[in-house]
Amino acid sequence: MAVIGASRTPGKVGNAVVRNLLYGDAREQDRARGFQGVILPVNPHVDEVLGLPTARGVDKIQGPIDLAIFAIPAPEVPDALDRVTRRGVRAAIVLSAGFFEMGAEGRRLEAQLRSVANNTGVRVIGPNCTGLYSGPTQLQASFFSAAPPPGRASLVSQSGAIAQALVQYFDGGSFGLRHVVSLGEKVDVDDAQLVRWLARDPGTTVIGLYLESLDDARAFHDAARLAAPHKPILVLRGGTTGAGHRAAKVHEGILAVSDTAFEGALAHPGVIQARSLPSFLAGLRALAWQPPAPGRRVAIVTNAGGAGVLAADAVSVAGLDVVKLRPATVQRLADVLPNPRTAGNPIDLLGDAKAGRFLAALEVVSRAEEVDAILLLLTDQAMTDPVEVAARVSDWVETLTKPIVASFVGSARGRRGEEALERRGVPTFEFPELAVAGLRALVARGLYERRLARRRRVVTVSARRPPTAARSLRRW
Repeated sequence: MAVIGASRTPGKVGNAVVRNLLYGDAREQDRARGFQGVILPVNPHVDEVLGLPTARGVDKIQGPIDLAIFAIPAPEVPDALDRVTRRGVRAAIVLSAGFFEMGAEGRRLEAQLRSVANNTGVRVIGPNCTGLYSGPTQLQASFFSAAPPPGRASLVSQSGAIAQALVQYFDGGSFGLRHVVSLGEKVDVDDAQLVRWLARDPGTTVIGLYLESLDDARAFHDAARLAAPHKPILVLRGGTTGAGHRAAKVHEGILAVSDTAFEGALAHPGVIQARSLPSFLAGLRALAWQPPAPGRRVAIVTNAGGAGVLAADAVSVAGLDVVKLRPATVQRLADVLPNPRTAGNPIDLLGDAKAGRFLAALEVVSRAEEVDAILLLLTDQAMTDPVEVAARVSDWVETLTKPIVASFVGSARGRRGEEALERRGVPTFEFPELAVAGLRALVARGLYERRLARRRRVVTVSARRPPTAARSLRRW
């Protein structure tokens, strides 16, 4: 890895990138967590950066380079990129800003950069991006301030700041990321190409994208069509209002395709659209950890009546069903609840519910044919220990085939309970509305998979006895 523009000055991009490559996380100094290949700083003014000997210029680079990372002023990038390609470099990340978003001169520089990429075949991410992170190779080729835990979800973001924020959000938690790519102004590599690549990556189970523009709506739709049968695609679109669209044009310096084309590209049934950043995060976690829901019928199990009311509202607003439980299910619940009148849906276990009552109610609804997904809500009350509830439930979920999400509302003790559940793959959320957003993504994925299965059955049946002229003639 060659860092062109490496710096010895803390706080500069060229310093943060070298530190991240070395240690994986700019806050740490553990070489075992960093990239284990050769790291070559390039700086004409110093002999070493963070203990690594430097090359005094692009022309002085010795040996093969797989990836060149640029942290130099924008006017110098096109020529420097052209020179490294002559040394065999075939991939580059341009972190430098100062291109399209800077007006006429910036657009001229971007055109030069695109020309070098087209003429030499070098693949370029950026410019004006924050770089990429790849967990399997411990490659932190970015100036992110943290490294996410390892996980099964991969993230592509047109905004470097959003990519950075999401990495920080998951830092230190139980949910992790496999790959993170900040695209920036997309002079070469774009969203569609990364969707195709992630679809082939066996370690990625869900693809999350933050988009503000699409240069080729048809290419994105085609990529989604190929990828969606194999793994969920969750998209958060920025710039959906007039004010947001104007801000996106200034932010990324973009000239996006029309709204109609953009909406058409995202209209593929395998693409799940999030409505906000919190719902995007909720959907990403739910899709990575839980199976798709076989339907939209939700059972709510709670020890707090008010939280159950809010959850029921959120389920309905999300287009899901607060299912009316069958009489047999209601009777089984009545047998385990102190008050049979609370055996409806939401299922109110009352404020004195202990872990045993939670588990008994969950077992009943998990066996109910009319229930497709479960929402567990808990508030920390004097008689209810969220840690104990989480411990009992986390053992039980190993046998569960239906999706379940949870919300431990407003409790410091509940945080410890959340950790226990998330270690078993149950996403937990601070508020019921976020948990419902996670369920909405699971229901959407289940709906698409059922649609896909029906289409495959139709194709299979048709393929067994294809209509032919000979068969039609024999009928006569």
